[in-house]
Amino acid sequence: LILMSDTGGGHSSAAEAIAAAFARDFPERYDVILADGLARAATPPFNHVADWYLPIITYAEAGWGAGFHLTNTPVLEGIALRLMDAVMARGMEHLLREQSPDLVVSMHPLLTTIPHRVLRALDPRVPFVVVVTDLFDGHRLWFDREADLCLVPTDGARAVAQRAGMSDEKMQ
Repeated sequence: LILMSDTGGGHSSAAEAIAAAFARDFPERYDVILADGLARAATPPFNHVADWYLPIITYAEAGWGAGFHLTNTPVLEGIALRLMDAVMARGMEHLLREQSPDLVVSMHPLLTTIPHRVLRALDPRVPFVVVVTDLFDGHRLWFDREADLCLVPTDGARAVAQRAGMSDEKMQ
């Protein structure tokens, strides 16, 4: 199960590329499912975040940037996670039960810690992998320190992950 959200093009494009690579390299061996985790698991109106993304970054870029930087601190990360838990945990549990995955790959910073926590409660044996698509200035929500593996695209992303507390042993 690949969790993504269509906020910008990078998350969904990377998810589609991974799904295509599985289909190419392991034909008919794996059933790869792409799921917009925010659209499928978040409660209204938050299940429409993807619809808001382009208008917000187009017409309220300063507000978006301020929100990004404010929540990119340890204290406010905790508050953001509690809010996301209230908005998404029940729907994520339903999605994970429905799909019963053998592996979960997160392609979005809002789909790391809460889905991973829910997955661990359902089946602690299922691996959870994060694929970071932000090259340099990733939000600390990308870096679930309990994830089994975190794939970072650049040394810049690795440095952000380290500052967020991600161990080198879990990064590639």
